[in-house]
Amino acid sequence: MVAYDTDLAFVHDAGFLGLAESGAELALELLAECPDGPVLELGCGSGATAAQLLGAGREVSGWDISAGMIEIARRRAPGADFRLRSYTDTRPPEGLAMVLAIGEIFNYAFDERSGFAALSEFIGAAYDALEPGGAFLFDSAGPGRGGADGAMRDFREGEDWAILFAASEAAEPPSLTREITTFRRRYGEWRRRHETHLLHLYPSAEVRAALERVGFEIEVRPGYNGERFPGLDVFVARRG
Repeated sequence: MVAYDTDLAFVHDAGFLGLAESGAELALELLAECPDGPVLELGCGSGATAAQLLGAGREVSGWDISAGMIEIARRRAPGADFRLRSYTDTRPPEGLAMVLAIGEIFNYAFDERSGFAALSEFIGAAYDALEPGGAFLFDSAGPGRGGADGAMRDFREGEDWAILFAASEAAEPPSLTREITTFRRRYGEWRRRHETHLLHLYPSAEVRAALERVGFEIEVRPGYNGERFPGLDVFVARRG
């Protein structure tokens, strides 16, 4: 399963940064109450969030499994440390002020090791890595992510790109499949590419219970600042 190849990485960066930017706004608000220390961003994408955190004076590391995204991120935020890495590869370093994962990072099934067990394991690792008073900010897709009818379609375009995507939700096991076709103009010619993305859907109550088991203090929000999506909960988990 392809994870944001070059063209989809470009299109996402060109037209779909709203969630990353809203997430960065909330992260900066929370960081005002966090201890000093670096920030680790999982699924850092094209570096939009990292750039804002760097601008606020924070040290930032970013992990992503898309080489196309990492390439853009390194151009946008050269002061951050970006690595081609899955959250299942290694434990986060200790002494962090915040762990971020914006954009359904734990739901994607690109990595065959992903799933609720992997999320639960990472929750424990994040708690251990955070300084007292640190925060773990992430969103998670659950049942209803496909909309009221369980299916969604949309089309968007820019000056030198276009994207067509359709999503369908399954009840058992709870999952969402997205079919994504991109069109990108390069050197005067249009190129067409396609990706299929599968997402695990986790009930919000189960995610909350996994956070509580390791000792996090939890707040669940319906979205980031200014961004609301069906079936997407935002978790603000603090280490006391």
